[in-house]
Amino acid sequence: IGRFFGEGTTWRSYVLSFVQPRIVSLAPGPGAKVAIGLSGFPRASYNLEGSTNLTAWRTLATLRADTNGLMQYTNPATAPAQFYRAVWNE
Repeated sequence: IGRFFGEGTTWRSYVLSFVQPRIVSLAPGPGAKVAIGLSGFPRASYNLEGSTNLTAWRTLATLRADTNGLMQYTNPATAPAQFYRAVWNE
């Protein structure tokens, strides 16, 4: 939600339930890869992060949702166990 107040002043607010990303699918891909489907707010930017221990997270990719709020990413399955999370970039 954005409002213009004049003199170059803009107020912006977000409804967090709309911009928070969700991992909607996780499936084996070709050649030891993992296909990850995500949903979020249309055209918003998100970081997809990975961890092997749920403590140390690293950014795997920065994704931008399409006009329907959908994103896709394919990650090599190199670790014995991999956890994923998506984080909104304000």
